Amino acid sequence: MKPLICLITLLLPLTANAALPEIVPQLGHSDQVHSVSFSPNGKFVLTGSVDATTKIWDA
Repeated sequence: MKPLICLITLLLPLTANAALPEIVPQLGHSDQVHSVSFSPNGKFVLTGSVDATTKIWDA
């Protein structure tokens, strides 16, 4: 039982690193944009496209 607990303890941090968020540069929509909305504070723009995606942009 102790070797199993030691193995889990050693491997657990490896799985935690796999869940870190990744920063991906935004390239835009692949089809026409059909809606745009601005946040109340003016810091963000939300766009919706015919390609069935929405994106949040820094304004």
